[in-house]
Amino acid sequence: YNPYYTHHIIDSSTARGRVENNIINNHIMSYDYHQYVQSIQRHRHKEHTSHIRGAVDRMTVATPPDLDPLQHSVEGFASLSKHCPMTPLLWMQYAHDTEMLMMGLYLAESSSNESNPELSKNQEKSQARKSALESSTGILEMALSEFPGCALLHLYYLENLAEHFYQIQLINKMSDQIGIVGVRDLVNQSSQLDKISKAFEVAVKNVGVGAHVNEGIIVAEIYRFYCSFLVARLSLVMGGESTKNSENNDTEVENSSTRMNDEKGISILQQLSLIFQQWSKNPMGEGSNDEIMQDLEYLWEEASAIFTSFFDGSV
Repeated sequence: YNPYYTHHIIDSSTARGRVENNIINNHIMSYDYHQYVQSIQRHRHKEHTSHIRGAVDRMTVATPPDLDPLQHSVEGFASLSKHCPMTPLLWMQYAHDTEMLMMGLYLAESSSNESNPELSKNQEKSQARKSALESSTGILEMALSEFPGCALLHLYYLENLAEHFYQIQLINKMSDQIGIVGVRDLVNQSSQLDKISKAFEVAVKNVGVGAHVNEGIIVAEIYRFYCSFLVARLSLVMGGESTKNSENNDTEVENSSTRMNDEKGISILQQLSLIFQQWSKNPMGEGSNDEIMQDLEYLWEEASAIFTSFFDGSV
């Protein structure tokens, strides 16, 4: 008696139909979780021992590494995720290996396609990292839909989003330096900032409330990271807009932009203050908040210095 396909036997009118349904259903239900995981770990071990991770990180378009172990690892994760739920750690490994594979493939393709010789090697590498991070963050978003209460998964996702934004900034900066027109991606930069802000809000809502014992260090790091992000965003808002103001001779427009920056800056400072309060209200074990006062004092001083420097013209 097999409860998995009894209903197929009942619904089938012929012996042939029963056999076909049994075979199809048995094929769908049969998988070995441990075999999948062991196979993935074997490929990841090959990847580690052959130094593929370092090779991808150091690679140039002329010397792409062998990506077969990464390819097999990612395929294994994809198959496993279709058959059964994966643990947060497996999702993180899946995202990391996908990032490395996509970066390697992007650079390997660049070695055979020199359609844009103006792009420097560093810019090519940043483009590859940005594209790869778009794939890995997509996987982490699927993982968070299954495990919204996993603090470590939220932190890893936030780090990937922040790295993606950094690569966008790096590409824009290099484009300005070498004078490539049309490469600068200000729209993507702005939307990515909004996406990171939303991700922090979701993380704090899901894992940043209440007492934390086992994950205290991780949750504290999420709060610390969130506050640092707000300080960095304040710097972008104030510094970026003030540069535009200095190049604009229209006094009325300049005053309007100044008021807008003032409002944005105050809003970010208020948000930072609220996060400070929420962070300090959450009891955490393992000494996670032992240095919270030093952290808050340092972050607030940085934010205040950025905000005040806008008005005295030093930004």
